Amino acid sequence: MRGLWWSLQDPFCLVPRQFQEEVGAREAKALASALSNTNLDPFLLELHEMIMAALSRFEPEYELKEAFKFFLEDNQVPATSVATLTDALDPDIPVKNILSVWRTAAKTSKINVPAHSQERPAQGRH
Repeated sequence: MRGLWWSLQDPFCLVPRQFQEEVGAREAKALASALSNTNLDPFLLELHEMIMAALSRFEPEYELKEAFKFFLEDNQVPATSVATLTDALDPDIPVKNILSVWRTAAKTSKINVPAHSQERPAQGRH
């Protein structure tokens, strides 16, 4: 049971360690700033798909921006969407930081959620 609990807590627990290196604090701040101008829902979905389905095709030292672009193009994502999804990524970020990038985007997404989208509609009376 303990293994199941752990996997529920960390959806990336089976990702090889070579792809789990954290970005530095300065890089994380710059990344969060760049990502704040990005539609993070498709970014998170596509990057998650790359992590879960295609990460083994890439070396940890490859540029994440180029690898993500290749992954998106390989999956027939329209060129305009590819540009939009990869624009916020610094070319100096390697694939080995992919989980850190995904987590930074997820945190940024939570920070930038408009207050009105968190409100629940009134129940009962109309």
